[in-house]
Amino acid sequence: MKFRSLLVFGTTLLVLSACSGEDGNNEEETDDNNNLSEETSEIKETSNVANGESVLNLNDSEAGWVNFNGEHAGSIDYRVSPKIEYDSSETYVLNIDAYISYFNDDEFIETKLTSKGPIESIDNADNIRVSYHKSFEERLTLTKE
Repeated sequence: MKFRSLLVFGTTLLVLSACSGEDGNNEEETDDNNNLSEETSEIKETSNVANGESVLNLNDSEAGWVNFNGEHAGSIDYRVSPKIEYDSSETYVLNIDAYISYFNDDEFIETKLTSKGPIESIDNADNIRVSYHKSFEERLTLTKE
């Protein structure tokens, strides 16, 4: 059942990614729209960081995801962040849906599919990892409010 949920989520992400593009009849117009989209994304990311402290560094992300059993599973279409220090008394906000895996040191607690917005607070967790589709890598942010 958990694999099915992950599969449904992944398929949904792929469909949404495919549906978000234009048909590209005019190459010049498409390039202008892409530039505008990139600029808009940069502005949104900057405002997200300005509203809170960015805690997500995707430079050292690795292929795969952390599944619902806490195991690192493989897929070249997904990425998982390195460990992120986590304080349950703080509010963390995602700008895109992703999977959040909670840990106490190296002991797995749980993985939750998290919608855009505040992530769930787990009292005994001291670090988290974020699993996401690689198409979100340029836009994904997690901020501490």
